Amino acid sequence: MRRSVLMAVVVTAVILYLYISLYRRPRGPPFDIVQCSIESLSINILAERQLVIVNEPVIVVDKLLETVFAWQYIWSTNGFIEPRKDGSFAQARSKYTILTCPFWDIELDIATPDEVGLDKKYVKMQLSKNQVAIIPPLWYYRCDKKIKCITLDDPISKLAFVGI
Repeated sequence: MRRSVLMAVVVTAVILYLYISLYRRPRGPPFDIVQCSIESLSINILAERQLVIVNEPVIVVDKLLETVFAWQYIWSTNGFIEPRKDGSFAQARSKYTILTCPFWDIELDIATPDEVGLDKKYVKMQLSKNQVAIIPPLWYYRCDKKIKCITLDDPISKLAFVGI
């Protein structure tokens, strides 16, 4: 009896470890920037783990969370972040990191997960007021102004990104 319970625990731990290691692995090149409308934004597009830009302004981001992201997350944080004083990149450590700015147009720099060091190669893009960018896990971002950042997590992403 004890041996079978121990074996079940070990097998479960190994499967969980393998699943989390696959979950943490970023999608390899080629990387794309997916531009789409709110109507065409779907779970299939989000599953590609590419940078997604919603073309038209999203005035109420909570409605987007209630529709497209419904059943996709358990925990969320919602707040404003300031640009880093040293100009360094922040890393998306959630299942979904949603960036938007309800005040003004912003300049957003995005780098892929395989870019390391201070001299990251990055893409510079302009986001209009209320336009939404959905950053994939482990990608890097920085901006030139205060922006609204929403992070969405599920139990696996909470486990996968602990200690990174």
